[in-house]
Amino acid sequence: WQLYAKENGTEDILKLVDDETRKNLSSRYEKIYNIPLIGYGTSIEEIKRLISEGYFLLKIKIGSDPDKDGSRDKMLEWDKNRLLEIHNIAKEYTTPYTDSGKILYYLDANSRYDTKDRLFRLLDYADKIGALDSIVIFEEPFEENMVVDLSDIPVRVTADESAHSLESALERIRMGYTAIAIKPIAKTVSESLQIINVA
Repeated sequence: WQLYAKENGTEDILKLVDDETRKNLSSRYEKIYNIPLIGYGTSIEEIKRLISEGYFLLKIKIGSDPDKDGSRDKMLEWDKNRLLEIHNIAKEYTTPYTDSGKILYYLDANSRYDTKDRLFRLLDYADKIGALDSIVIFEEPFEENMVVDLSDIPVRVTADESAHSLESALERIRMGYTAIAIKPIAKTVSESLQIINVA
């Protein structure tokens, strides 16, 4: 793409793509947002600091293997406890940057959930503690080879690593995924543009 741009004397990608792609890339935003990553080991103090500094969407890693024994039951309990811990902090804050005024959550499961039932158990727990409506993205709950109907999941389920090509993105859309993470460095720019168009 850089060579193609150089040959065409422009760095404006909108001048290098077809009409459909140009239309799909035409949105312009006044601001962008830096999403902090809340890893397994991120401390409570660090989470409080981030929210106090104005961060309003937290990307939270879930799917931990706390005892390194592969137990999905222990993973689920760890995830519940972590969500409760973070939610108990976040619910004490408000933000002008969300419609609800609440701090929002982007859960990244790293494909660690093995069944839809286990996923529902986490989401039921989130509902019980009042956190469900704060979960705006749930990324990659399942392994790439799992074919699961997600149309009844009450949060936006996002594909990332599992949507690595146009074909895999179409399969995810048919399964009920309602968002796709576009990372041209991993998917290539050409593949990413095709995925954007089909989405």
